Amino acid sequence: MVKKAELTDFERGKVIGFHEAGDSERTISKKTGYGKTTIHNIIVKYHETGAVTVASRSGRPKKLTERDKRHLKAIINKNRREPEEKIRKIFIESTGKDVSRRTIQRTLYKMGYNSCTALRKPCVSEHNRKMRLNWARERRSWTIDNWKKIVWSDESRFTMFQNDGKIRVWRLQKEKYDINCLILTMKHGGGGIMMWRCFSWFGLGPLVRIDGRVRGVTDIT
Repeated sequence: MVKKAELTDFERGKVIGFHEAGDSERTISKKTGYGKTTIHNIIVKYHETGAVTVASRSGRPKKLTERDKRHLKAIINKNRREPEEKIRKIFIESTGKDVSRRTIQRTLYKMGYNSCTALRKPCVSEHNRKMRLNWARERRSWTIDNWKKIVWSDESRFTMFQNDGKIRVWRLQKEKYDINCLILTMKHGGGGIMMWRCFSWFGLGPLVRIDGRVRGVTDIT
């Protein structure tokens, strides 16, 4: 029976072994069951190149090169909230390569990017972020007894008109809390009421409505 599938390196080695032992191509075909043409081609290649193994094939070339991927990453970092089709158009306009939306999507996923709902986080200035980080570092060795003596308090303005719709961004897993992947929220705008509350180790304090502006010292009784 003639074997049509491509032979493995081991099977090719058997053919060359019989050939080196002095067997004819016809005899080798009978012993192995491989086609005479296959036997002949293996022997010819062996004498021409000395190779027995099958040369690896390059396969279908990728549509996007490594340079294209770096360019696509730069586009994503500047347009995190744009849909795939808009990303595709920007890529085509800047590179001249006409690629499908599916290719862009598949490439982004392989690079680790996913379209995720952006997290909402109160807007904090760079100065305040540094102050908060320093404050936390200064107290990282505190014991539970130290924290039991602390009362946390804050005021917040609840607005009547604020867009709470979902906004999606392209980001890597590690970029979840990066500033350009967040939706910053504000404590004012649209009209509303100001509320104050505190809590400590021992429980919640009262929830108090505040009329007027909050100053350093405010009477909430």
